[in-house]
Amino acid sequence: MKNTMTPPPCSPSLCDGRAARWWPTMACTRLRDCCLARHWSIVDADQYDETERLAILDSYDILDTPAEQAFDDVVKLASQLLDAPIAAVNLIAKDRQWFKSEVGLGTREMPLDDSICKFALLEAEQMIVPDTREDARFARNPLVTGEPGLRFYAGQLLKTKAGIPLGTLCVLDLEPRPHGLTPQQQFVLATLAQQIMSQIELRKVVKDQAVLIARQAQIQRELRESQLRSLEVSHQAEAERRRTDALLEAAPVGIVIADANGVIVKMNAENRRMLGVDPEATDLGPGQPWRGWWADGSARHGQPLAAHEWSLARALLGEESPRQVIEIAPFDAATPRRTVLNSGRPVRDETGAIIGAVIAQMDITDRVDAESALRTADQKKDEFLAMLAHELRNPLAPIMSASAILSNFHFDEGVVRRTGAIIARQAGHMTSLINDLLDVSRVTRGKVELDTAELNIKDVIADAIEQVRPLVTRHQHHLDVLLAPVQVMVKGDRKRLVQVFANLLGNAAKYTPDGGRIELLLEARARTVMVSIRDNGVGMSSELIDSAFDLFSQGVQGLDRSQGGLGIGLALARSLVHLHGGVVNAKSDGAGMGCQLEVTLPRVGAAAYGG
Repeated sequence: MKNTMTPPPCSPSLCDGRAARWWPTMACTRLRDCCLARHWSIVDADQYDETERLAILDSYDILDTPAEQAFDDVVKLASQLLDAPIAAVNLIAKDRQWFKSEVGLGTREMPLDDSICKFALLEAEQMIVPDTREDARFARNPLVTGEPGLRFYAGQLLKTKAGIPLGTLCVLDLEPRPHGLTPQQQFVLATLAQQIMSQIELRKVVKDQAVLIARQAQIQRELRESQLRSLEVSHQAEAERRRTDALLEAAPVGIVIADANGVIVKMNAENRRMLGVDPEATDLGPGQPWRGWWADGSARHGQPLAAHEWSLARALLGEESPRQVIEIAPFDAATPRRTVLNSGRPVRDETGAIIGAVIAQMDITDRVDAESALRTADQKKDEFLAMLAHELRNPLAPIMSASAILSNFHFDEGVVRRTGAIIARQAGHMTSLINDLLDVSRVTRGKVELDTAELNIKDVIADAIEQVRPLVTRHQHHLDVLLAPVQVMVKGDRKRLVQVFANLLGNAAKYTPDGGRIELLLEARARTVMVSIRDNGVGMSSELIDSAFDLFSQGVQGLDRSQGGLGIGLALARSLVHLHGGVVNAKSDGAGMGCQLEVTLPRVGAAAYGG
């Protein structure tokens, strides 16, 4: 091995990479400041760049670590065997050189700009500089030109098994050595460098083993924690399953769970009750005698269900929410048929494939029976009202005749007149009630036929006011009528519309204290007509408003019981308004706050009349 590897004088070739042609395997990729580089990189021409080299050095985790006897012993031995006052294990880091062990330096770190060893990384194995002052690379190095005045340098590379240089084992002298190192000394330096590198590798192996052991311990801990979590999740899942089973059993709705083949895998208690299935029975599959009939009131009502029409079959075919009202025959022949509302949904796996279905069904037999009973009762009620009206109307003609005859006799004229007035008033009242009963009966049975024509709504209102004028006068009410200034036409039955507004005005008069105020307002809109009747009477609670238009509904009766009716006036008015294509609403701010009734009817001929 040569005692010196002096590079050529500074030239552009050192900066453009052509120097790699005469340096064996390492090349300087960049020399800044033209020569004697201050910032530089070491590059393996085939595999590595400086960033990778520094990363590999960091992986050994040796920088900035405390002194270690194994390294100190080798450094001392190198100093003694090579008769060098200065020796060090030098690692070339980023922007600095750091000494793992040193003799004669008195420091653990130096700037990279002052480094001699950094040039050794450009050599194949060893770099020997007999006299630094005669080497152009160190002409301006302060460690050479100033204190301590380094004159001799010899460094052996510390390389990984992959050939990556981390630093050097170097010896330095304050006197030049013109002959460099003898072959034997070169061998000693190389051997000791191998010892240093072995210590570095051993140190890394120990560290890696410690990391591996720690990682294995961590994995073991994580495995134990995972097992504990899995066990906890298993317990939670079991508890959840028990809760779900309890919920299914307690639910008042029948639940059926089937697999992809339609085999029942779960059926709760309510569904077993509906089907008359023994609680311990397990054979609930397709082989059972499932019998059902449509009960939805459609054209197919009463027809038996085909196999593919059941909610379970439809859900298994992919229908998302099949719903049906059917009548089923329980498996137990002694159990009567039940009417059920059921719905199904397919169960899918993570790929969307159907793996089963869930069916929920509610026993609505009692509700269907109750609705049927209500319909029957409603029909009987209408029949009763019709019969009652006819039975009560028969005595009225004699009463009316008797009152007329009595008024013509020459008895005490005052008595006869008062008696006749009472009979006439009560007979008229009874006639009004019975006519209302007859009207309600006709409307509810769809027997009312309207004699429609185009009407001026103002004339209708005038007739209604005329009918209720005696009642308003008797209670000393202030009646204000505000009519739209334009002609307002509607299409309807004059007699029935007069009846509607007379009922509404009469209702306001009955439930407004004496001396109260009643206001009727007619508004003409583009397509509709609205008539509102407002009073400052007893008003209505929110609960009463909700049922104000129900048949036989009445409010406060304390104002004048003699004016109380059967509670059919508003119900009749609403029915008649609906027959005319309109709506009627009630508003009130509460008891004692008055009430407002609004009737909205379709308007006709608005363009012709300028509305």
